[in-house]
Amino acid sequence: MHLIGAGAIGQVHLRHLQAVRVLDRQLKPNTSGLKHFRVDNHEFTRSTESIVHETKIDTLIVTLRAPDTLSAISSLVERLDNPLILLLQNGVLGVHEQLQSYLLGRSIKADWLLGLTTHGASHERHSIVHRGQGMTAIGSLDALDTRKQRVLDLLNNAWQPLNCSISNNQSLLQQLTLKLGVNACINPLTTLLDCRNGGLLGNRLFEPLTLEIGHITGLDPRQLLEQTLQVCEKTKLNQNSMHKDFYQGSELELDFITGYLLRKAHEQQFHAPILQTVHNLVLHKVSLRSSDFKL
Repeated sequence: MHLIGAGAIGQVHLRHLQAVRVLDRQLKPNTSGLKHFRVDNHEFTRSTESIVHETKIDTLIVTLRAPDTLSAISSLVERLDNPLILLLQNGVLGVHEQLQSYLLGRSIKADWLLGLTTHGASHERHSIVHRGQGMTAIGSLDALDTRKQRVLDLLNNAWQPLNCSISNNQSLLQQLTLKLGVNACINPLTTLLDCRNGGLLGNRLFEPLTLEIGHITGLDPRQLLEQTLQVCEKTKLNQNSMHKDFYQGSELELDFITGYLLRKAHEQQFHAPILQTVHNLVLHKVSLRSSDFKL
């Protein structure tokens, strides 16, 4: 089993896995080693491998940022041997769609597990701080076979300290879609308004946004609005990932959140003017970032 994406959330989950090799993009080709990690002042060591390596990958956990995933998978493509891939990241539905198309175009058959997590973590000096206790859900949108069930059981057992559960088919899709909808309401607006999640409480755009997203996804707009407000309240002091990425100069996950929803709206021939406007304004703000212009 391999893992790529040992950032904050990646390390929170890696801490509870023993027999896993971490793919390290900084290692020279065909090398391996050991790397020390620290989460909440708990130190642990895991085996590492270079991206280019002679060993094949049959099970891969991906905890990368969504915009970084395709390039990472493309660099591993020669090592993928009928892989089982778990995607555990924001924008997972869009990433799944993108990677499926990419691998099928290269005649690589992959099996998929998808997941979501509501845990919060951040880098602080030389350690990862696990700030927000949440939950992790993992599962498959397709029928389970022996391999999928074995890996799900292994990860579920290892991640019990992270309040992990297995959720499959429509139940998992509902959870992933709801998280996508909440992210689409919160993350772009905090980036536009330069505020933490709690700064959106009472924002009048939430209601029309949830109506549009509900139409696109089939979610109940009232449930989506209620969940969005709950997340804003519970994480009111938090700076979400898109807001952080904007000020760190990183590529945003926008294409996998609002962009993904707008593509689905286009397929349905549904016009979502509020969602489109928010999406376009964030893109515009990103285009002005290099000139140090702030909206």
